[in-house]
Amino acid sequence: MKKLVIIVCVTFGFSGICLGQSDRVDAKDTTQVEYLTLEDCVSQALENNLDIKTADMDADIAAIYHRQAKASQLPSVSANIDHGLNSGRSINPSDNSYISQSFTSANYNLSASLSLWNGFKVRNYIRKTKLDEEAGKWDAQQQKDAITIEVIAAYLEVLNQQELLNNYYKQLLSTEVQYNRLDTLNQSGAASPADLYDLKGQLSSSELAVIDQKNLIKTAKITLFQLMNRPLNMDIVLKEPAAMDQKTADEKSIDGIYRSALSYLPSVKSAELKYKSSIKNVAVEKADYYPSLSLNGGIGTAFSSAATRSVAGAPITEENGNYVISGTDKLPVYSSSTPMSYHDIPYWDQLKNNYGTNVNVTLNIPLFNKLQSKTDVKVAKLQQDLAKVQLNTAQTQLKNTIGRAYFDQQTALESWLKQQDQVAAYKEYFRISEVKFNAGAINSAEYLIAKTKLNQAENSLVAAKYNYIFKTKILSYYEGALSL
Repeated sequence: MKKLVIIVCVTFGFSGICLGQSDRVDAKDTTQVEYLTLEDCVSQALENNLDIKTADMDADIAAIYHRQAKASQLPSVSANIDHGLNSGRSINPSDNSYISQSFTSANYNLSASLSLWNGFKVRNYIRKTKLDEEAGKWDAQQQKDAITIEVIAAYLEVLNQQELLNNYYKQLLSTEVQYNRLDTLNQSGAASPADLYDLKGQLSSSELAVIDQKNLIKTAKITLFQLMNRPLNMDIVLKEPAAMDQKTADEKSIDGIYRSALSYLPSVKSAELKYKSSIKNVAVEKADYYPSLSLNGGIGTAFSSAATRSVAGAPITEENGNYVISGTDKLPVYSSSTPMSYHDIPYWDQLKNNYGTNVNVTLNIPLFNKLQSKTDVKVAKLQQDLAKVQLNTAQTQLKNTIGRAYFDQQTALESWLKQQDQVAAYKEYFRISEVKFNAGAINSAEYLIAKTKLNQAENSLVAAKYNYIFKTKILSYYEGALSL
């Protein structure tokens, strides 16, 4: 069965049957095969990758802080409700007199405060958080770009290993054909037993190479599925990307690519925004050196169960115990009085009677706060210097990376072209050696040397091909034209 599949793979150019499914040639699975393109893999990685989700959430958090900073321009409003139970000697909140009884009390207050001026602290903080929000978006994009490149590399690695497996199958078939021919000749005594066993050993080596290569394909697929953050499916077949032209990079200089990259590459844009944010942060901290002015106001009312009011009754005239002497008579003295009764003041009446408002302007002048403001400003300036260093480093690293990508792409193309010439030469060398071996003009050792050289050259050609594809895509990323 294996021999039959190998022959079919070779006959039909190893398209579809060996690619992606060569590790299960004996399986009789009739389920529909799922195909994935490079675009599919990148799309799934951008949607599912944990690092990207984390970066997006960090950007969302920065946006929330910016909205909060803008909201700090609004007045702050708070309400206070206080209910209490008093026992023993205490002050009656209704008239501030001392009483010795149990009573309940309540206070209701609504207050508001608006900052009129604070050394432009709020304004600078709003600008800082806006810069942080934009930097967060660029950080998220940088993470997406990094994952995209990793997926491209992993995808191409799977295709690279699959194409190498096809080579190993072809090499195995070629060795098996020669071994079968020598075995037939050996049975009639027309072949050297040494050549037969030499090829038998080579056949075993080719079979082991196929086994090892299948495992490498599985490993490469595991890496790809980890980046996509989806369950592993070894049956998925990857489609090859469109063929790429064998040409070097555009006649654009490294400096030209660098100048363009400064305007759109996330790493540099993020570093620039973080540096600008650090400048604003210094201004935020310096605001604590200046006085602040605020407008405050409030309304309030209160209730006490001990609050009472007096009510006058009907006037009463009665003897008061005194008298006056008139002649020999004692005449009683009368006096009139108005009796008073006390009643609890109703709840709603108290709230209405105790209602009051207040408005005030507060000027706060900082004199000494244990050097806290001075320390904060010094730290902010150091953070600004660090952000400047990080920006310069990002720019320098970008230019060096672009230069490396530029030359890597050129070198990869030269290697691929030279490798094609080498394969063509070794194919002819092997063809001649095979003719001689079949004619008995050379032994198996010389034949296997020629075959090994061709095998190694073909494997190196596959590696050179995918190395060129990857290096070209890396350079296109820095040129702002990354294509899948």
